[in-house]
Amino acid sequence: DARVYGDAQVSTTPVVITGLYYPITITETYIFIGCQGHTKAAWAGFTASNIAKMDGEHAISFWYTHKETLLKLAGVY
Repeated sequence: DARVYGDAQVSTTPVVITGLYYPITITETYIFIGCQGHTKAAWAGFTASNIAKMDGEHAISFWYTHKETLLKLAGVY
């Protein structure tokens, strides 16, 4: 059973990745990294400054290490 808020819906099973510093969930339209959930387009356009505001230098390192892979994986939807 999932706890869903607002009008959240998914029509396909999300991709869930654990074992990294932040847990990852990818849906048809959103990527959730840790507690941050944004559209795929938003993640693709974030600057280092945007990412730093989320969780500092560690977030920047994580994002630039995994950005390409996560965006490609999100593109499968």
